[in-house]
Amino acid sequence: MNHYFSINENNWCCQRKIDRIIVTLNHNEINKLKELVDLPCELENIRKWFLLGLNIGQRISDVLKITPQNLRQAPNGGMYLDLNQIKTKKSITVGIIDPTVLEFLRRDFPQRTNASVFNKKIKELCRLAGIDQVIKGNKMSSVTKRVAFGMYPKYELITSHTMRRSFATNYFTKIEGPSFFAGPLLDFLPAFFAEFGSNGIVYILLKTSFR
Repeated sequence: MNHYFSINENNWCCQRKIDRIIVTLNHNEINKLKELVDLPCELENIRKWFLLGLNIGQRISDVLKITPQNLRQAPNGGMYLDLNQIKTKKSITVGIIDPTVLEFLRRDFPQRTNASVFNKKIKELCRLAGIDQVIKGNKMSSVTKRVAFGMYPKYELITSHTMRRSFATNYFTKIEGPSFFAGPLLDFLPAFFAEFGSNGIVYILLKTSFR
């Protein structure tokens, strides 16, 4: 009996939510990615997309379609990112404040790539950054072509989903309650966003220690 997967109504094998293992990158690990230098051009390009995604919490389909035309300056030196989400059809705005990300968005915007290349190369980036702690996870076996639960170096478990999950883990859990909700679109603050309901309004999550 497989304790981690079940068969759904369409006879697809799926990971049970109760047993789902979520792999995220913490701030220290993200800093290791920032510290990588002298990378080949392709890896450096993927690193930029990865760091951008880790700072905006969007799906890979939305991240890789971003162009300089989606960006505008914010009053305090940060940037606003405006985009229409492919999956939800919502128009949202996200604040970007990370100095490393701001620098390459302004000076050397990343070149286009695709999700398949991205997912392969971010594993290599994380390996080079020393993100190799052995952890529990689920990985597609190259032999059986099935997802297998086991213990793997963390970089082998990194996927594009890691960006969105890391953003939520690193930032949403630090919000101390509903008193920190404000919006829509207040003056730019070093803060983070959340989407509510189906009205497409973007609210800023405020935390005084980030001001």
